[in-house]
Amino acid sequence: NQLFGPLGDNKYLEYAKDINDSGVHLLDIINDILDLSKAEAGKLVLNYEEVHIGKAINKCITIITERAQRGGISVTTDIPKMIPALVVDRLRFIQIILNILSNAVKFTHEDGKVHIAVRAKGINGEVNEFMVMIGDTGIGMSKEDIQHAFQSFGQVDSGLNRKYEGTGLGLPLTKKLMELHHGSIDIDSEPSKGTLVTLTFPAVPPEGIDYNEYDG
Repeated sequence: NQLFGPLGDNKYLEYAKDINDSGVHLLDIINDILDLSKAEAGKLVLNYEEVHIGKAINKCITIITERAQRGGISVTTDIPKMIPALVVDRLRFIQIILNILSNAVKFTHEDGKVHIAVRAKGINGEVNEFMVMIGDTGIGMSKEDIQHAFQSFGQVDSGLNRKYEGTGLGLPLTKKLMELHHGSIDIDSEPSKGTLVTLTFPAVPPEGIDYNEYDG
């Protein structure tokens, strides 16, 4: 007997979608754990190349757009058109931005805002670092919360783990990926006021690194 009637019934499609979503979520968790383990063991290989920041960030926004629209959250950008390329691992750069961007959307209430700005800094006209700033109008964090969130599996509290789905690995992995890029991550946040995450990347990796065999 077929529990929900003919196979074309919408209930079957809903359950199939739930199973698929659960599988994707589980795969994401496994990938996060593997990436963090590799990074902590110094085995995560970075493949450096020149990356157009605007195009990479717009790719991340495209990935997150449906989720943001579902939550009634607007995502805006301020990226100079003529900004030069930076040298990073393209896939890991996208992973870093997606981690922070998805957190910003996840922890921002309906009708909230997420804003991404990019700035190039340098001396005598030569760019030596890039800053990517992702701000939101979400729930925010205290200084103690921020310290806890940087610990593996350390989403601010168990209540958040239930209310906001996730592994709690986003910030620890992002911090490690930033360190592997010789960059830094800074968080300025206040409960109920929102969060500003600043990611600072060197324009190019330090001299002497073999870009093709760099292992962290």
